[in-house]
Amino acid sequence: MAVTVCRDETRRRADGGLDLITVELRGDRVAELTAALRLPDLDATRGACRTMLRRSVGWFALHDAGGRSVRPRAPLDECGNARREAAEAFAALPLTRVADTVVRELESAGAAAAGCAQDWKNMIAIDAPTARPGRGADLVGDEVRICVYRVGADTGQFVRGELVDRGERRTAIGRALAAAGPAGECTRTAERFAVLRPPSAEGAEVYVELDGCNRVLLPAPDGAGRLLAQAGPRLIRLIDEP
Repeated sequence: MAVTVCRDETRRRADGGLDLITVELRGDRVAELTAALRLPDLDATRGACRTMLRRSVGWFALHDAGGRSVRPRAPLDECGNARREAAEAFAALPLTRVADTVVRELESAGAAAAGCAQDWKNMIAIDAPTARPGRGADLVGDEVRICVYRVGADTGQFVRGELVDRGERRTAIGRALAAAGPAGECTRTAERFAVLRPPSAEGAEVYVELDGCNRVLLPAPDGAGRLLAQAGPRLIRLIDEP
C-alpha cells in the first residue's frame, strides 16, 4: 500500500515572478494512517462540542500493489472535524517530493520588480457612487509608487509600475494632484487606472483614471470616506508618460 499527497504552494521564480504550484508527494509507510482511517465517526449528538478548532487532512489517495487507488474520507470527531488520530497520522507520513506542476502565475516578474500587486480592484468604479465631490491633495512623503492597471472582468491587471523618488516629477505630480477640482458627472468607462501610494503610508492610496472621465479617488482629509476629484491633462501625462 502507498499514498500520494498533493498540496498547493507558491514558488518564487528566478526572474522574480511568483507561481502557484501543486506539489505531488509519495510514500509507502502508511500503516498508522490506514489504521486511523478505519476508526468510526464519533457521535456528534453526545455532549457539546467544546472547540472552534477546524482540523482536517489534506488531499491524498491510497494505492494498492495492483495500481488501484481510492480516496477515503477521514473519520470525524464529535465536532465534525477529522479525528485527531487521522490528522496526526497524516501529518506524520514520511513522504518524498516527486513532482511540481505550475498551476498559474500569481505575480509577474514586472509586477515584482516594480513593487506592485499583479491585480488590484478598480476602487474608483466601486466607490464613486458613494464618494463625495472634493478637491485633490498631494500624497504624503517624498516617494510615490505608481502602479498602472488595465481594467479586467473582475480586477485590474498589472501593466507597468515604478517608484518616483523626489525630483521634479514627484513635485509636479503632487502639484497636479492638489490642483484637481471636484469631479462632475461621468458617463464613460475607464479602461486603465493608476494606483498612487506612498510606500510608508498604508491606506493612503490615490486612484486615477487614465482615460474615460479621468477621475481621482482619494481619502477624505477628515477620515470620513473618500473624495472624488477631476484630474487635469497634466496629471495624466505625468503618470502615463514618464
